[in-house]
Amino acid sequence: MPEPAILGGIIHASLVRTEPGIVYRKGPSDRVTIGEFGQPSSERAKKIVDAFAGGGSNARLSADISGDIWRKFAFIVPMGIACGLSRQPMGPVLASESGRRILTDSLREVVMVARAAAGRLDDGDEIRVRDELFGIGPAIKPSFLLDLERGGPTELDLLAGTVRRLGREHGVPTPVANLATAAFEVALGGS
Repeated sequence: MPEPAILGGIIHASLVRTEPGIVYRKGPSDRVTIGEFGQPSSERAKKIVDAFAGGGSNARLSADISGDIWRKFAFIVPMGIACGLSRQPMGPVLASESGRRILTDSLREVVMVARAAAGRLDDGDEIRVRDELFGIGPAIKPSFLLDLERGGPTELDLLAGTVRRLGREHGVPTPVANLATAAFEVALGGS
Protein backbone atom coordinates (compact mmCIF):
# COMPACT_ATOMS: atom_id res chain seq x y z
CA MET A 1 0.00 0.00 0.00
CA PRO A 2 1.31 3.50 -0.83
CA GLU A 3 2.49 5.88 1.84
CA PRO A 4 -0.33 7.66 3.73
CA ALA A 5 0.78 11.01 2.29
CA ILE A 6 0.06 9.84 -1.25
CA LEU A 7 -3.34 10.28 -2.88
CA GLY A 8 -4.36 8.19 -5.85
CA GLY A 9 -5.50 9.83 -9.04
CA ILE A 10 -6.66 8.91 -12.50
CA ILE A 11 -7.18 11.04 -15.56
CA HIS A 12 -9.56 9.84 -18.26
CA ALA A 13 -8.80 11.94 -21.33
CA SER A 14 -7.74 11.60 -24.93
CA LEU A 15 -4.23 13.04 -24.95
CA VAL A 16 -1.31 12.70 -27.31
CA ARG A 17 2.29 13.65 -26.62
CA THR A 18 3.34 15.17 -29.93
CA GLU A 19 6.90 15.95 -28.84
CA PRO A 20 8.80 16.16 -25.56
CA GLY A 21 6.95 18.50 -23.24
CA ILE A 22 4.02 19.03 -25.63
CA VAL A 23 0.70 17.28 -25.02
CA TYR A 24 -2.29 17.73 -27.31
CA ARG A 25 -5.80 17.21 -25.99
CA LYS A 26 -7.76 15.35 -28.68
CA GLY A 27 -11.24 15.49 -27.21
CA PRO A 28 -13.36 17.87 -25.19
CA SER A 29 -14.28 15.45 -22.43
CA ASP A 30 -12.09 14.56 -19.52
CA ARG A 31 -12.51 13.28 -16.00
CA VAL A 32 -10.25 13.42 -12.99
CA THR A 33 -10.73 10.94 -10.14
CA ILE A 34 -8.98 11.42 -6.79
CA GLY A 35 -9.07 9.22 -3.72
CA GLU A 36 -7.37 7.93 -0.63
CA PHE A 37 -5.70 4.55 -0.60
CA GLY A 38 -7.28 2.32 2.04
CA GLN A 39 -10.10 4.64 3.07
CA PRO A 40 -13.22 5.94 1.36
CA SER A 41 -12.50 9.69 1.42
CA SER A 42 -10.82 12.54 3.21
CA GLU A 43 -11.05 16.29 3.48
CA ARG A 44 -7.75 16.75 1.61
CA ALA A 45 -8.95 14.61 -1.31
CA LYS A 46 -12.24 16.53 -1.39
CA LYS A 47 -10.34 19.83 -1.51
CA ILE A 48 -8.32 18.66 -4.51
CA VAL A 49 -11.46 17.45 -6.29
CA ASP A 50 -13.10 20.82 -5.58
CA ALA A 51 -10.03 22.63 -6.96
CA PHE A 52 -10.18 20.62 -10.20
CA ALA A 53 -13.93 21.21 -10.47
CA GLY A 54 -13.43 24.91 -9.78
CA GLY A 55 -10.99 25.02 -12.68
CA GLY A 56 -13.58 23.55 -15.04
CA SER A 57 -12.60 19.87 -14.92
CA ASN A 58 -15.06 17.06 -14.46
CA ALA A 59 -13.71 15.77 -11.14
CA ARG A 60 -14.96 13.21 -8.69
CA LEU A 61 -13.99 11.79 -5.33
CA SER A 62 -13.37 8.04 -5.35
CA ALA A 63 -14.48 5.73 -2.57
CA ASP A 64 -12.15 3.04 -3.98
CA ILE A 65 -9.20 4.55 -5.83
CA SER A 66 -7.27 1.26 -5.91
CA GLY A 67 -10.19 -0.44 -7.63
CA ASP A 68 -10.57 2.52 -10.00
CA ILE A 69 -6.89 2.28 -10.94
CA TRP A 70 -7.22 -1.45 -11.62
CA ARG A 71 -10.35 -0.84 -13.73
CA LYS A 72 -8.53 1.76 -15.83
CA PHE A 73 -5.57 -0.61 -16.20
CA ALA A 74 -7.99 -3.36 -17.31
CA PHE A 75 -9.33 -0.95 -19.93
CA ILE A 76 -6.08 0.36 -21.40
CA VAL A 77 -4.01 -2.85 -21.51
CA PRO A 78 -6.32 -4.87 -23.84
CA MET A 79 -6.82 -1.87 -26.10
CA GLY A 80 -3.07 -1.25 -26.31
CA ILE A 81 -2.34 -4.91 -27.04
CA ALA A 82 -5.07 -5.36 -29.69
CA CYS A 83 -4.45 -2.06 -31.48
CA GLY A 84 -0.69 -2.37 -31.14
CA LEU A 85 -0.51 -5.88 -32.56
CA SER A 86 -2.86 -5.06 -35.43
CA ARG A 87 -1.49 -1.53 -35.93
CA GLN A 88 -5.13 -0.47 -36.32
CA PRO A 89 -7.54 1.83 -34.45
CA MET A 90 -10.41 0.29 -32.52
CA GLY A 91 -12.82 0.09 -35.48
CA PRO A 92 -11.00 -2.70 -37.33
CA VAL A 93 -10.21 -4.45 -34.04
CA LEU A 94 -13.87 -4.49 -33.00
CA ALA A 95 -15.03 -5.45 -36.51
CA SER A 96 -12.96 -8.64 -36.37
CA GLU A 97 -13.82 -11.70 -34.32
CA SER A 98 -10.08 -12.18 -33.75
CA GLY A 99 -9.72 -8.57 -32.57
CA ARG A 100 -12.60 -8.94 -30.13
CA ARG A 101 -11.04 -12.20 -28.88
CA ILE A 102 -7.72 -10.46 -28.21
CA LEU A 103 -9.58 -7.77 -26.25
CA THR A 104 -11.62 -10.22 -24.17
CA ASP A 105 -8.75 -12.64 -23.51
CA SER A 106 -6.40 -9.83 -22.54
CA LEU A 107 -9.05 -8.30 -20.28
CA ARG A 108 -9.60 -11.68 -18.61
CA GLU A 109 -5.86 -11.93 -17.89
CA VAL A 110 -5.79 -8.48 -16.30
CA VAL A 111 -8.82 -9.34 -14.15
CA MET A 112 -7.25 -12.61 -12.98
CA VAL A 113 -3.94 -10.87 -12.22
CA ALA A 114 -5.77 -8.10 -10.34
CA ARG A 115 -7.57 -10.68 -8.22
CA ALA A 116 -4.36 -12.55 -7.42
CA ALA A 117 -2.17 -9.51 -6.86
CA ALA A 118 -4.53 -7.16 -5.06
CA GLY A 119 -7.85 -8.86 -4.44
CA ARG A 120 -9.44 -6.48 -6.93
CA LEU A 121 -11.89 -6.70 -9.82
CA ASP A 122 -14.85 -9.01 -9.98
CA ASP A 123 -16.97 -10.47 -12.76
CA GLY A 124 -19.10 -7.32 -12.83
CA ASP A 125 -16.00 -5.17 -13.35
CA GLU A 126 -14.93 -7.42 -16.20
CA ILE A 127 -18.33 -7.10 -17.89
CA ARG A 128 -18.41 -3.31 -17.47
CA VAL A 129 -14.88 -2.87 -18.84
CA ARG A 130 -15.62 -5.21 -21.77
CA ASP A 131 -18.76 -3.21 -22.57
CA GLU A 132 -16.73 0.03 -22.46
CA LEU A 133 -14.10 -1.45 -24.78
CA PHE A 134 -16.72 -2.71 -27.21
CA GLY A 135 -18.40 0.71 -27.21
CA ILE A 136 -15.33 2.73 -28.19
CA GLY A 137 -15.51 4.83 -31.33
CA PRO A 138 -13.92 3.27 -34.41
CA ALA A 139 -11.32 6.00 -34.94
CA ILE A 140 -9.89 5.78 -31.41
CA LYS A 141 -6.22 4.89 -31.16
CA PRO A 142 -4.74 4.19 -27.73
CA SER A 143 -1.57 6.04 -26.77
CA PHE A 144 0.40 2.79 -27.09
CA LEU A 145 -0.46 2.60 -30.81
CA LEU A 146 0.31 6.29 -31.27
CA ASP A 147 3.72 5.73 -29.66
CA LEU A 148 4.37 2.79 -32.00
CA GLU A 149 3.37 4.87 -35.04
CA ARG A 150 5.58 7.74 -33.92
CA GLY A 151 8.51 5.39 -33.37
CA GLY A 152 9.11 6.78 -29.92
CA PRO A 153 9.29 5.15 -26.51
CA THR A 154 6.27 3.10 -25.48
CA GLU A 155 4.61 2.03 -22.24
CA LEU A 156 5.13 -1.65 -23.06
CA ASP A 157 6.81 -2.41 -19.74
CA LEU A 158 4.11 -0.54 -17.79
CA LEU A 159 1.19 -2.20 -19.57
CA ALA A 160 1.51 -5.73 -20.99
CA GLY A 161 4.87 -6.12 -19.26
CA THR A 162 3.27 -5.50 -15.87
CA VAL A 163 0.54 -8.06 -16.57
CA ARG A 164 3.22 -10.59 -17.53
CA ARG A 165 5.35 -9.85 -14.43
CA LEU A 166 2.44 -9.95 -11.98
CA GLY A 167 1.11 -13.11 -13.64
CA ARG A 168 4.43 -14.84 -13.10
CA GLU A 169 4.70 -13.54 -9.54
CA HIS A 170 1.21 -14.80 -8.61
CA GLY A 171 1.03 -17.95 -10.72
CA VAL A 172 -1.57 -16.60 -13.15
CA PRO A 173 -1.19 -17.65 -16.80
CA THR A 174 -0.96 -14.63 -19.11
CA PRO A 175 -0.49 -16.01 -22.64
CA VAL A 176 -1.81 -12.89 -24.41
CA ALA A 177 0.40 -10.50 -22.42
CA ASN A 178 3.38 -12.86 -22.80
CA LEU A 179 3.00 -13.12 -26.56
CA ALA A 180 2.28 -9.41 -27.04
CA THR A 181 5.24 -8.37 -24.89
CA ALA A 182 7.57 -10.72 -26.76
CA ALA A 183 6.29 -9.56 -30.16
CA PHE A 184 6.67 -5.89 -29.27
CA GLU A 185 10.13 -6.46 -27.80
CA VAL A 186 11.24 -8.09 -31.06
CA ALA A 187 9.64 -5.36 -33.18
CA LEU A 188 11.08 -2.58 -31.04
CA GLY A 189 14.53 -4.15 -30.80
CA GLY A 190 14.33 -4.78 -27.04
CA SER A 191 15.38 -7.76 -25.00
